Amino acid sequence: MAKSFENLDDILADWVNEDFEKSLVEAVESYDKQEKERKSRFSVKNDLTKLLEQSQSNATKRNTKWVVKLFQAWCQERNITTPLLKMNSKELDQNLARFYVEARNKKGEEYSRSALFGFRNSIERHLNNNGVTVKISKKPSISKQQQNSRRQAQNPPPRWQRKYST
Repeated sequence: MAKSFENLDDILADWVNEDFEKSLVEAVESYDKQEKERKSRFSVKNDLTKLLEQSQSNATKRNTKWVVKLFQAWCQERNITTPLLKMNSKELDQNLARFYVEARNKKGEEYSRSALFGFRNSIERHLNNNGVTVKISKKPSISKQQQNSRRQAQNPPPRWQRKYST
């Protein structure tokens, strides 16, 4: 029996070292995890993104997504290949003005004025949420062009003027 315990010191030393190494690895991993989770005194970009996501209701997010899909479908039908987030100011002005005039619901009816305001706000929200800082509702060129396009569509010229216009 004495022979079976001859290597006991070596076995115990290895066993203690294995436990120590395991404990050391766990401690380092725990420290790294705490460092990542540690709150900074100042917010970081991830905090701002989370705050922005939390500030919008699920209905708002769903509506924004629907309007953007509607606009993208309209762009595709009109062979407009520039993505919404990549449009420059002039393209955005022109495309939104046309979109507001041409957009129809599933029954083929024009959207109400309040619905079009909602569309504008949803597209603006989508742009701003994705790093494109633009204020569509405050840009005079966009607002004026959109108003003129809408007014023109609602009040077509008299029949005699349409014959001779180019």
